[in-house]
Amino acid sequence: MLAQMSATQLALVAVVGFAGSFYGVVSGGGGLLIIPGLIVVGMPAPAAVACSRLGVLSLSISGVWRFRREGLVRGRADLPMMAVVTAGSVIGALLLLAVDPSKFERAFGLVTVLLAPLVLFGQRLKLERPGQTPGTARLAWGYALAFPVGIYAGLFGAAWATFFTYLMVAAFGVSYIQGAAIRTFVGLAVGVITSLIVGLGGQLEAAPAIVLMLATGAGSYLGASFWLKRGEGRVRQIVAVIAVAAGIKLLI
Repeated sequence: MLAQMSATQLALVAVVGFAGSFYGVVSGGGGLLIIPGLIVVGMPAPAAVACSRLGVLSLSISGVWRFRREGLVRGRADLPMMAVVTAGSVIGALLLLAVDPSKFERAFGLVTVLLAPLVLFGQRLKLERPGQTPGTARLAWGYALAFPVGIYAGLFGAAWATFFTYLMVAAFGVSYIQGAAIRTFVGLAVGVITSLIVGLGGQLEAAPAIVLMLATGAGSYLGASFWLKRGEGRVRQIVAVIAVAAGIKLLI
């Protein structure tokens, strides 16, 4: 059981959740602010990671609602991807209850840094084929990579959405904005399952969890609206920036 948080601490939880979800709804990486922010506010690291799972759920609900109004949520077409990523996240969440995820931070950081050049130069390297229907082989490796992304989402969470968004762009030929929309849809199941697992594991505290959910929901909706107005190019730029920032943060 965590020590009861003061009103000031809960206010800071709200600020952290809103800021992280505002930019994280399209770029991913919101957890890189939310998780350390919760720790600074006064939560133990395992509890902060667990609480962030509820933030993922709230971010996804608001994001799906906003992206659906733009016709970017495909629903039934993305159910297979949801199933694959959610299955991986179950394994990751169970691992979270058994191991310290901080032990893997450097490895995660290196992979995240390597993602940035792909975001910036993927089109020139012909890794991205927007608008082109992917072939069988491309779909196969896309789903194969989605499973470990799901494990990472359940175990650590920080920047998992950045990986997933780029995977959707590179393997499935969607735009960055639609990749973000699909990720919020997939995040509904990931958020529900991982929140249940870590909740049953006794890592969640009601007050900060509720505040975080409300703040991330508001930040996600307003952030989606903001980035939809900025367009594809700006979204690509922020994904690259978040990838670099995430990697450096995890490597240090």
